[in-house]
Amino acid sequence: MFAVGTTTAFDGFGIVNSGGTSVYDYLIVQYRIDGGAWTDLIRFFPSINNAGNGTLAVETTGDSVAQGEGTGLTTTAAEFTANIIGTGTTLELQVKLHSNSAAEETLIDNFRLFETPACANPTITSQPSNASVCNGNNTSFAVTATGATGYQWQVNSGSGFSNISNGGVYSTATTSSLTITGVTSGMNGYTYRCVTTNSTCSTTSNAATLTASTPSLTAASQTNLACFGGATGSATVNTATGGIAAYAYNWTPGNPTGDGTVTVTGLTAGTWTCTVTDNIGCTAERSFTITQPALTPGSGSYSLPTTNQAITQPVNNYNYSNGTCELMTAVVASGASPVSGEVANKVWIESSVPTHASIPFVQRHYEITPTTNAGTATGTVTLFFTQTEFDNFNAHPNSGMKLPTGPADNLGKSNLRIGKYSGVSGNGTGLPASYSSSAIVIDPDDANIIWNATASAWEVTFTVNGFSGFVVQTVSATLPVTFRSFAVSQKGENVLLNWVTEMEQNGHTFQVQHSFNSMNWTTLSTVAAAGNSNTVKNYVYLHRNASAGINYYRIVQQDLDGKTFYSEVKTIRIEAQTAAIHIVTTPVQNGQVQLTVTGNAQTIRLYNMQGYLLLTRYLEPGTHRLNVSHLAKAMYWLKGEQNTEKLIIQ
Repeated sequence: MFAVGTTTAFDGFGIVNSGGTSVYDYLIVQYRIDGGAWTDLIRFFPSINNAGNGTLAVETTGDSVAQGEGTGLTTTAAEFTANIIGTGTTLELQVKLHSNSAAEETLIDNFRLFETPACANPTITSQPSNASVCNGNNTSFAVTATGATGYQWQVNSGSGFSNISNGGVYSTATTSSLTITGVTSGMNGYTYRCVTTNSTCSTTSNAATLTASTPSLTAASQTNLACFGGATGSATVNTATGGIAAYAYNWTPGNPTGDGTVTVTGLTAGTWTCTVTDNIGCTAERSFTITQPALTPGSGSYSLPTTNQAITQPVNNYNYSNGTCELMTAVVASGASPVSGEVANKVWIESSVPTHASIPFVQRHYEITPTTNAGTATGTVTLFFTQTEFDNFNAHPNSGMKLPTGPADNLGKSNLRIGKYSGVSGNGTGLPASYSSSAIVIDPDDANIIWNATASAWEVTFTVNGFSGFVVQTVSATLPVTFRSFAVSQKGENVLLNWVTEMEQNGHTFQVQHSFNSMNWTTLSTVAAAGNSNTVKNYVYLHRNASAGINYYRIVQQDLDGKTFYSEVKTIRIEAQTAAIHIVTTPVQNGQVQLTVTGNAQTIRLYNMQGYLLLTRYLEPGTHRLNVSHLAKAMYWLKGEQNTEKLIIQ
C-alpha cells in the first residue's frame, strides 16, 4: 500500500541543487533472489503531468528518464501490483526512498506476496523467413506458435530491437503476420522478430532479415557511327549493383550482337536500351542514343567497297553505306510511284572484266530491290565506280566503244549505258545471265555522269521505273539473257519442267538438276542447246515419279567456251498419293481386265461372290492388265490393300 501527504511537492527532473547536481525524489521497491542482483520491481517518480514537480506517480515505460507516467499517489493508500520473475529459496525486498524536504510525506504499508501460477511458454512451430523484395514492393513476415494469445513484432534497424506500432509502412504488427507496404531501400538489412505471449509467459522468435533490392545500372561507354547508315555503334553498361545476383542483361530493340552481356556491338543509329533483371526479378534500365552524321548523295569524301557487300535500309535521301562506311548506292524516292519502305542493296566486284556472250561489262555491278512494289516503284538511283574499273573495261579487246578515261572525256560519258535486268539474280551472282525477266538499256544524261575528285569516284545518276540488277556497258543493246522463263508444274505423279530462251549464243547444253534440300543437286538429264539462236526456243523435261514432299529444280546452262550459268531455283510440293486400285474397264469382255495401281506397290486379290480366293498378284504403281479369260461370267470382288472394286465378267 502506498500514499503521500496532502502538502507534498516532490522535486522532479530538471531540479538542480546548490552543488550543481540534478536531483529528484523517488520511491523504488526492489527485490533479489538468493543474494543476487537487486532488480527494480516498482518505481515512483514525480508525475510527468506536473512537469516533474508534484505528487509521485508510477513509472510505466521502463526508460531511463526519472518521471512518472502512470497512476499518481494520493493521501488515500492504494495497492500496486508487480510480478517477481525468477525462482529460488530466499526472496529479499527493500525500499529505496529519496526525499529532500520534511514536508514530503510518504506511506508504505502492507506488502502482500502471492505465488504466480506456473505458465507454459508458447511454442513456435514456424519461424519467420528471410524476405527479399524489390524496392517499392510489399512483403510480410509470419510466425506460427501454439499456446500464444498475443503477438508483438519488433524491428532492429541497427540499434537494437524495439516494438513496431501500426502506421507508415507497417500494419498488423500485433498479429502473427507483419505486413510491410512499400519497402524502401533504406530498410535493406533490417531484421524482424515476433514476441509471442500468453498471459505472463512469452517466447521470442528467431530474427529474419529483410533484403530490399534496388538494382542500379550505369553507362560505361558508347561508340557512335562514323558514317551515315552504318552499323558500327556499340554500348556498354557497368556491372549492375544494388540488386541480388545473378544479373541478366537484355538489350532492345531486337537482339543485337552481345545481347545478354554488358556490351553490344553492330548497332545502327537510334535508341538502344539495356534492362537488367536481378535474381528476384527486380529491374533497372539504361538507354543509349547512337548518333550518325548526315551525308548527302554525291558530296563529300567516301570510299567504295572492295569486296561484295549487301545492306538493307529504309528509303531516304541519303547514301546507303555498309558497316565500314564504304558507299554503295544512293536511292531517292521520285517519279509517279515513289519507292518506299525497306530497300535491299547489293554490290559485286568481279576480279576481272566479266563478259556475257563475249560482250564485256564493268567489274562493279549492282542489284537494288525494294521490299514493296519492286517491279513498278519509281526512283532516282546513283551508282558509284572507280576510274580503274573504267580503264580495265576499256582495255578489254571486245569493249568497242570506250568509257570515260577521265573527267574531261565527254565522248566516253556519251558512250556509257546502264543495262537494267528486272527481278533478282537467280543464283545470287548478279550476273546478267542469272536474271530471267526482261532487260532494257538506260542512257543516263551525260550531265549526271560526274567525277567526284574528293572521293576519286564516278557517280552515275539516272531514273528507273521498276528495280533490278544494273551493269555498266557501252553497247546500246542488252547483254544476252539466256532464260526468258522457267516453270515447273505437277502432272499426276510427275513434274513437268518448261524453260524458254529468248536468245542463245555459244550454247552447248542444259542440265536439268534436282534437289531435296536446295544444297545437294543431282543431274536428271542433259538437253542439247540450240547453239546460236536469235529466236525463242522452248524446252521441256518430264521428271517421272517425283518423290512426295518439296522438290527443287534448276537449269544449268553450259556454253561452248566452258562458262556455266544457272537459272533461278523453282520449288514444288508433291503430295503423297493414297495407295488404291481402280478398274478401268468393266464389265470385262475378251477376258482382259485393265486396272491402275496408285501410291505404293501392293498385293491384289480376286474373290468370287462366295468368298473363295481365285487370284493373287503383287503389282507396282501404274497400269496393268490381268487375264481372267478362264473365269466364268459372273460378278467378282477385286480387293486391294486400301479399297475394293466390283468386277463383272460378261
